[in-house]
Amino acid sequence: KGYNYLIDSIVLVKNKLHGKNLKLLIAGDGYEYESLNYQIKCNNLTDSIELIGTVENIDAFFSKLDIYVQPSISEGNALAYREAMAYGVPVIATSVGGIPENITDGYSGYLINSKDTKAMAEMIIKVIRMPTNELNTIINNARIVVLEKYNFNKCVKLINDNYQIVFNKTPFKK
Repeated sequence: KGYNYLIDSIVLVKNKLHGKNLKLLIAGDGYEYESLNYQIKCNNLTDSIELIGTVENIDAFFSKLDIYVQPSISEGNALAYREAMAYGVPVIATSVGGIPENITDGYSGYLINSKDTKAMAEMIIKVIRMPTNELNTIINNARIVVLEKYNFNKCVKLINDNYQIVFNKTPFKK
C-alpha cells in the first residue's frame, strides 16, 4: 500500500515543523501491520503515528482528519480517497491507477509520484500551511468532482444503459 513511504515522510515533516503537534492515523488491517509497527518504533514515532485497524465508523474517522494521504504504490480505483474528498478532507495521493481520473493536481487535491517520500512530506507541509480560503477551494472542488462523477442517479442510469445494450443487443454508441 505504500504506508512505509508515508511513515518515512512523517519523519521529514516532523523535522521540518520542529515538534508541531502531528498525529497520523493509519487505518486497516493487513500483512504489513508488524513491519509498519516496527518502522514506527524504530523512528521513535509512537507518539505521532497510530495503527488503528479496521474503521467501523467512517463518519467519526473522517471527522478526525485534517488531511488524507493515499500513498499507494499501485491502485485500481480506491474508494477511501474518494470518501475523504466527499467528507471535505483535502487529499494527497500518489498518481497511480485510477486516482488521477478523480484528482486534478492543485484543483481537487494533490498528486505526487509513488514512493517519493520527499515530495509527500513537502506536500503535507504545504497543505498544513495553506491559507484557509485556498484549502476550502480545493475541498469544494473535490466534493463537486465526487458528487458529479458518483451521483447515485447517474450511476443507476449508466448501469441501466449498459443492461439495455446487452439485452437489446444495441450496438455501442460511438
